[in-house]
Amino acid sequence: MVTERVMHPLAGLGMMILLLAAIGGAVWLFSQSIPTEQVGLIVVAGIVVATAAVCLGGIFVVNPNEAKVLTLFGRYIGSVKQPGIWFANP
Repeated sequence: MVTERVMHPLAGLGMMILLLAAIGGAVWLFSQSIPTEQVGLIVVAGIVVATAAVCLGGIFVVNPNEAKVLTLFGRYIGSVKQPGIWFANP
């Protein structure tokens, strides 16, 4: 029998701002490194964009009077009951 575990994830709005700023910074780095042909910085910018894009998938909304079940590879991890925008590692 599985017992319910209440999770307290990170605030989603702050993480969304942080991830979008990381994508913006990586795009700026990419645009600045193309004229100088610095391949290392281009690769780093691509990795940052890809990582931030994957992490954006971890933002979810819990509506009032509802709950969100968090799973990892099909295994129950916990539930979020507080309404709002939240971030859990995807």
